[in-house]
Amino acid sequence: MTKKSGVFLRFFISYLLILCIPTTIGAIVYQKTVRVLEEESQHASMLVLEHSRATLDEQLEQARNLVNRLSVNPSVLNMLDVALPLKDDDYYKLNRLMNEINSYVLNSSTVLDFNLIFKNADTTVSSKTIFHGEDDYEVFHKFGNDSYADYMRQMTTAGRTFLPPTPVKIMKTATPVISYVSPLQFDRSASEPSGAIVVFLDTAEVSKHLNALTSHFQGEAIIVDDQGQMMASTSEDSRFIYDLVNDNGSYNGYVRAAGGKELYFVSSVQSDSTKWKFYSFIPKKVLLAKAFYIKRLTILVSAVVFAIGALVACALAYRQSKPIRELFQVILSGEQRGGTRQVWNAIRQTLLELISNKQKLQAIVERQTPLFYHVFFEKLISGKFKNDAEIVAFAEQAGIRLGADRYVWIIIEFHEYEEGKTNHLLQQLHFAKFVLGNLMNDLLGGTYQTFDLSEWKTACLYASSRASGDKLDEDLRQGLDQLLAIAINKFQFAVKIAVGREHADLLESWKHHQETKSALELTPFNTLLHVAELDFSTELYFPVELEVQLIHACKSGDTESLERLLDILYKENFEQRVLSTQYRRLLLQELTASLIKLNPEAKVGLERKDRDESVRFEHIRQALAAVCAERAEQKKSHYSDLSRRMIGDVEAHYDDPNMSLGYLSAKYSLSESYISLSFKEYAGDNFSTFLENVRISKAREYLEHSNKSIQEIAALTGYNSDKTFRRAFKRVTGVQPTAYRGINE
Repeated sequence: MTKKSGVFLRFFISYLLILCIPTTIGAIVYQKTVRVLEEESQHASMLVLEHSRATLDEQLEQARNLVNRLSVNPSVLNMLDVALPLKDDDYYKLNRLMNEINSYVLNSSTVLDFNLIFKNADTTVSSKTIFHGEDDYEVFHKFGNDSYADYMRQMTTAGRTFLPPTPVKIMKTATPVISYVSPLQFDRSASEPSGAIVVFLDTAEVSKHLNALTSHFQGEAIIVDDQGQMMASTSEDSRFIYDLVNDNGSYNGYVRAAGGKELYFVSSVQSDSTKWKFYSFIPKKVLLAKAFYIKRLTILVSAVVFAIGALVACALAYRQSKPIRELFQVILSGEQRGGTRQVWNAIRQTLLELISNKQKLQAIVERQTPLFYHVFFEKLISGKFKNDAEIVAFAEQAGIRLGADRYVWIIIEFHEYEEGKTNHLLQQLHFAKFVLGNLMNDLLGGTYQTFDLSEWKTACLYASSRASGDKLDEDLRQGLDQLLAIAINKFQFAVKIAVGREHADLLESWKHHQETKSALELTPFNTLLHVAELDFSTELYFPVELEVQLIHACKSGDTESLERLLDILYKENFEQRVLSTQYRRLLLQELTASLIKLNPEAKVGLERKDRDESVRFEHIRQALAAVCAERAEQKKSHYSDLSRRMIGDVEAHYDDPNMSLGYLSAKYSLSESYISLSFKEYAGDNFSTFLENVRISKAREYLEHSNKSIQEIAALTGYNSDKTFRRAFKRVTGVQPTAYRGINE
C-alpha cells in the first residue's frame, strides 16, 4: 500500500464509521417501529374479535330471552299436562299456541325457529306448524341422524345448554344449526321434565360475525364452547385451528401450521355469559403488512443513502487527504525521502512547537491580565468606553464577570499618617486592605470587584442581580455598617466609606463614581456616608473628567459620544438640579471655554445676557457638533487618502512576493491591524483577498493575451511557486490556469 492510499483510506474509513452511526440509529428506530406496528395490528385484531364476541353475545341473549318468555307462557305450561290420546280441545289449544308464538322469532336474524316439545302429548310445536309422533319427525324436523327416541331423550334430559352445529330439517329442508335447549317442567316434583324448548340458531348467521376478521385480515376464526366443541367457523379450512386449540387448551401468539412454512398469529377472547372462546388465526404477512412495507422501504432507502454516503465519503476523503499528501511530498522532498516515519516525526515536532508557543502565549496573557484589569477600571471611571459591547469585550479580556442587574460604587479611604510612608505603615495598610476584602466577602451578598485608586483609597464596584429598591439599599447598608464597626472596634483601623447610587448602565458608571468620590471628601473618618444622604440639587455639575471626555469626543469626531455627554450635562443641570442663574451662566461659560479650546474662532452669542440659558446651551451644542463633524470629515479624508495610497502600492507592486501587511506597516509606520481594517472598510475586502484578486486579475490577462508558461506567469504575479499559483487561481476562478487558457483561446 502506497503512502497516498494509506492516508486516503484512513480518512475514508473514518467517514464510513461516521456514516454507520445514523445507519445504526435508523436500524434501531426501524425495530422499534416494527414493534409498535405489530402491537397496533395485534390490538386491532383483538378489537375485531372482541366486537364479534360482543355482537354474538347480544344475539345469544335474545335466544335466552326467547326461552325465558316461553318458559313462563301460560299456554305453554298448560300443554305440559296434555297426554295422549289428544282430543279436539287439545288440538284447538295447540293451534292457538302456534299462532300465539308465531311472532316470537321475528326480531332476530340469528334465530331460525324454535320447537316446543311436549313429551306426554308426543307433539312438537314450531312457529309455523305442529308435528305429531315419529312419522312427522322423520319427514319435517329430524335432528341430524338421531332417531325419534334419541331426539326426545336428548332434548328433555340435556338441561340448559348449547348443542354443536347439527343439520336439522326445518320444513323438510336440512339446515346446519346450533341448538339452545331448555327443559320444561311444570311439576318440579316430577323425576323427568315433561317437555323442552329448543331454539335453532342459524350457524351461517353466527359465522357472519367472524367475517370481519376474514375480510380485513384475510384470516380464519372459530368459536369453541366450554366443552371444547367447535360451534362456528369462517370456513372449512379453519379446522386446523380447532385441532391446535384442542392440543394446547388455549393459545395466544405465533404458530406455524402443521406442514406449513408460513407463520400465523393466534389470539383469543372468552365470553363471560356463554363461556365460549373466540379464536382468530391471521397470517403474519397480512398482520404486519405495513411493517414489512416499511422494512422494504427502509432497506431500500438505507442502501441508497449508504451508497451516496460512501461516494460522498470517498470525495471528502480525497479532498481532506490531498493537503496531507502534498505535505508528505514536501516533507519527503526536504528530507531526502526518509520515509513515512520521518515525516510523522517532523509533523510531531512541529505540533510540539505550536503547543509550546501556545502555552507561552497563554502565560504572557495571564501575566497581562492584572494590567487589563487595571486599564478596564481606569477606562470605566473616566468614561472612555463608547458602548456596552466594548465594555463586555474588555471585561472578558480582563477576567471580569459582568451581567448583574444593579451596580453600586463603594469607596474606602484609610487614614493617611503624617509621619509619611514607612515599611511598617505599608505593611499595616496592606493588612487592612486584606482584612476588609475578606470582611466584604463575608458580609456583602452579590459580587464585587476592587481596585486601588491610590495607596490610601480603594474603590469597589458592587454588583447584584436583585431587583432595585429599598431592600437592596437596606441590606447593603447593614453589611457596610458591620464592616465599618469591625474595622474600627476589632482592628482599630481609621477608615471612612462612601456609597454611591445604584445604577444599571455601566456606560454612565463613571458619573456615579465621580459622585461617590465627591461624597467621600465630605465624609469624616470612622463614618459611612451614602450619596443619597447628600443634597447636590443646587450645585453645578461639570466635573473635570466630563470636560476631558467632551473635548476628546470632539477631537476624534465621535458625534455619538459628544451627544451622549451633552445630554448628561443638560439632564443634570437643567432637569434634575435646581441651579441659580449664576450657576447656569457659569456652566455656559465653561462650555464656551471648552469650545474656544477646540476652535478659537467659534462665536455663540454669549454677549446677550437676556437670552434663556437652555437656548444658549443648544447654541453651544450646535457649535460643538459642528466642530466634531468638521474633525470627523478631516479624519475621514485623511483615512481615505491613506487607504488610496496603500491600495495604489498593492496594485503597483503586486508582483513582489514580499508584498504583505508587514511591508505596508513598515512603510507607513502603522499597525497591521489598522491597515487591515482600512482595506476592509475602503476596498470591501481584507488585505489578503484584495492582493490575491489583483494578482489573479493580472494572471488572467497573461493567460488570455500571451503565450507565457504557467511558471512564468506565477513569477510575474508574485507567487513563489506555480503550485501555489495554481491553487490560488482555482480558488478565485473555479478552474485551473491551463483550463482557463483553453477556454479563452
